[in-house]
Amino acid sequence: MQVDSQTAALSAYIPNWVRRACRCWPDRGSQARASRGAVLFLDLVGFSKQTANLAAFGPKGAEELSVILKDTFAPLVDVIEKDGGDIVAFVGDGIVAVWDSDNLVRDTQRATLCGLTLQRVNNASAVFRMRVAIECGEIFYCRLGETTGRSHYLVVGAPFTAVGAAYRLAAPGDVVLCPDARESLGTLVEQERIDRHHSKLIGAAIAGAPTALPKNEPLPFKELRQLLPAVVIERGAALDGRWLAEFRNLSIVQVRLGDVRFDESLLPSLEGMFSQVEKTSLRLEGSVLHIRMDDKGINGIVVFGLPHLAHEDDPFRAVEAALSIQQGLSADGYNASIGVTSGLLFCGEYGGASRRDYSALGTAINLSSRLMEHAENGVLCDAATAAAVEKRVTFSASTTLNLKGWARPVAAFRPETISRPPSFQSCPTDHRSRPRAKNITRRAR
Repeated sequence: MQVDSQTAALSAYIPNWVRRACRCWPDRGSQARASRGAVLFLDLVGFSKQTANLAAFGPKGAEELSVILKDTFAPLVDVIEKDGGDIVAFVGDGIVAVWDSDNLVRDTQRATLCGLTLQRVNNASAVFRMRVAIECGEIFYCRLGETTGRSHYLVVGAPFTAVGAAYRLAAPGDVVLCPDARESLGTLVEQERIDRHHSKLIGAAIAGAPTALPKNEPLPFKELRQLLPAVVIERGAALDGRWLAEFRNLSIVQVRLGDVRFDESLLPSLEGMFSQVEKTSLRLEGSVLHIRMDDKGINGIVVFGLPHLAHEDDPFRAVEAALSIQQGLSADGYNASIGVTSGLLFCGEYGGASRRDYSALGTAINLSSRLMEHAENGVLCDAATAAAVEKRVTFSASTTLNLKGWARPVAAFRPETISRPPSFQSCPTDHRSRPRAKNITRRAR
């Protein structure tokens, strides 16, 4: 197949398994396929602080951060892919990768060797320290259908929950093994107990050279348009990540789906969340950046203020979106916790040449994640959003929270009602200068 440079570059935003599913899964509707694999989660320590520091330098800071991102993540991407891992998600300053070759023991060994190699490579650069966690078990490859013109693919399962908890037990420079990974590896590794369930990996005596994951062909442009955010399609045509890099004032809505079970109820739960998030985002002119499972569970991120979809009342749109999504999911019988924040964020791509992502990075998106974790099946907003919408939104309560990563207590506000519908602008503005029930298929892919 002849592939132009733009299609090849855009395909790097798509995980390898998704490229394969687009060609091999016959049904275009929603589905989930069960398999067994090893999951690795890595987290870079101190990256968020660097992002916040460079925001003060405007375009020059964005360009510098873009270079730092490339220099930091590209070697990690290369290691994971050479060791046979499929990067299924970039998570802020972290990466989630999966090994799935129909041999769970071997997959866990390869993920473990990769974890050790990642730490060696990262320690050699010494810019940021890294924590790694590994677990194995049943995972589910999911496709959520094209209800609004876009498809979403994600991988979920109990191992994602396990690594999300385990990496927090690690010190910078550690590789932590979760219970099932420890059992699978047995005497092949030297380990040091952290608690009853987790251990720190000291070394491994695993034979065999790593095997790189075979690359699938780039996807056709028509397929890419259904998978990627519009900003990536429209602005990625330049084929230059620095051109994508900028700081923008954004409003963030981060939604976590609660009480998810990895059984026959999984796909209906994901479809319910996907439908509410997509429809609400479309109606209020936001952008669905991600729907995925990471260390915070199954969550979706809606951004207001990206290029061509920026409005003066984006904080209000974000609050209305959060309330609409939460109420819609609640009416359908699902629990959802939502955090809403506003602030200056880095927007751009990061990763390596063969695998990368476009995202928003910075304090505001980290805060939306923390508020989401404390929202308790409701909606919490930060002070910046609350101040921007105070004439149009009624808040039932406010509180202060002691949050990890914040030296002082953080004010949080619980929105109750909105006073009137948003007044859409016919000409969106540029925020860079603005202050402010189906069956699960249980077989290999």
